[in-house]
Amino acid sequence: MSIEMERLRKKLMARREELQKRVQKITDDVRHTSGPLSSDFAEQAVER
Repeated sequence: MSIEMERLRKKLMARREELQKRVQKITDDVRHTSGPLSSDFAEQAVER
């Protein structure tokens, strides 16, 4: 593999890892893994 191809491969792999972390963060937020939602709607609006 040429040096240029290896550099591009490393750059793409780093980008892929970053995107996977972002997807996991979004998934955790959607699934509320950090804790249950507040039962009071007004309180939920303030918390977000």
